[in-house]
Amino acid sequence: MSAAAVENWLDGLGYSDQPEFLHRRGDDVSPKHSYALEIDALLQGDGSIRARAVFDVEGVPTIVFLDDDANGGVPAEALDDVRKRIWNQNLATIVLHVRGERAVALPARKLKSAEAGQALRSEEMRRDGPFSASEVVSARLTTRLPDWFDREGRVDHKLLDNISATVRKLTQAGFDGAGEEPQRKKLAELLMGEILFVSYLEHREIVGETYRSRRKVGQLLKLVGNADRRGIEQLIEWLQSDFNGDFLAEDSHDPWAVLSEQGYELLQQFLRRTDMQSGQEDFWNYDFSHIPVELLSGLYEMFLSPREQDKQGAFYTPRHLAALAVDQAFVYSPNPLDETIFDGACGSGILLTTAYRRLIALSERQRGQPLTFSERCELLERTIFGGDTNPMACRV
Repeated sequence: MSAAAVENWLDGLGYSDQPEFLHRRGDDVSPKHSYALEIDALLQGDGSIRARAVFDVEGVPTIVFLDDDANGGVPAEALDDVRKRIWNQNLATIVLHVRGERAVALPARKLKSAEAGQALRSEEMRRDGPFSASEVVSARLTTRLPDWFDREGRVDHKLLDNISATVRKLTQAGFDGAGEEPQRKKLAELLMGEILFVSYLEHREIVGETYRSRRKVGQLLKLVGNADRRGIEQLIEWLQSDFNGDFLAEDSHDPWAVLSEQGYELLQQFLRRTDMQSGQEDFWNYDFSHIPVELLSGLYEMFLSPREQDKQGAFYTPRHLAALAVDQAFVYSPNPLDETIFDGACGSGILLTTAYRRLIALSERQRGQPLTFSERCELLERTIFGGDTNPMACRV
């Protein structure tokens, strides 16, 4: 009944008329699609989002169709959590939640003025009406609901703005006896790199309760909240031993050694997802279990001043532009898995990361099964190469 209700809405709003852009649960998504892995994750019946269908606009998943079926759908009380996950994925903009003959359309981002969404009734469905495929593909929807599409509300802008604000505040007042401003800024950048690296491992549960119990280490948020310098040192030492991350190199303890009481408070605010510019705590939480790793690959550009950006030609590359560049690089290749990918001015690697994810999807489709960790390592070392003149970019 639930799947049939969604199909009724897909037909009535004109999405079924554009099958090349519509992906339903159970469909095979082409591994050549720029966001094949992300669409598969959205459509998994046992996943964290459990979409029934996803519609592309210019290759980017834009509207996600959910249903209210207890057997594989999303109940209304869980809708905000699912929207938050979709927002963190940094792709889709609109969520349409089907409830039989009725539906509600909501932005993926959090908007106080639009929290109730816009109610729809099946008898009012039109192929050129509100939230139809025609309106979504054209500029009419963005004109009618500009706040829903404001790029400043996207997770990449929110997170990168929060990182930049935290680095600035740490540089100003986060360290005791750490020298002049350039040295303090370097320590702040290194510190935030470590925070993001560890947060990524924790949110993905690569470093979870089992790991902490085995290594007898604490959770990062609790250690920072308690200003437990020794506990943080122990956590970093074990992560240095178990993970090969340049942010946990020989100088990884340096910023913690001079971090002030105010510095610990700033880090705690960041880890609690406080908006570091406004101080508001109702910030729509960013979650590294859903945030794409490509977003972290754009990190170091946020550490550069406008003057440094102009001098080095280093600017944050949005994810859709990275996907477009990789599309163009592979367009004439009979088999991208046979190629060597090199970016001689790679920054912190967003193009390389995007290409690597594409190769993973292609390889898994050819094999008919997920790659093991060792197979992913072999693919990475065989195909992906890059260089840059900026040391912080290389560390990221």
